Amino acid sequence: MRLTTPCTRESTAADVSAGVDLTGRRAIVTGGASGIGVETARALAQARAEVTLAVRNTT
Repeated sequence: MRLTTPCTRESTAADVSAGVDLTGRRAIVTGGASGIGVETARALAQARAEVTLAVRNTT
């Protein structure tokens, strides 16, 4: 079975999560202080998830 998606390699995290409602869900994001981790955390928060960031340095 082949899985298809409207997303491409140019799609952003916001594109992928558009229209997704994660109300009442919690997500734990490692590396959420920079790079792809912060973008993932933003997209999850915009989808209304409760987001916890697991980072090494809290500053």
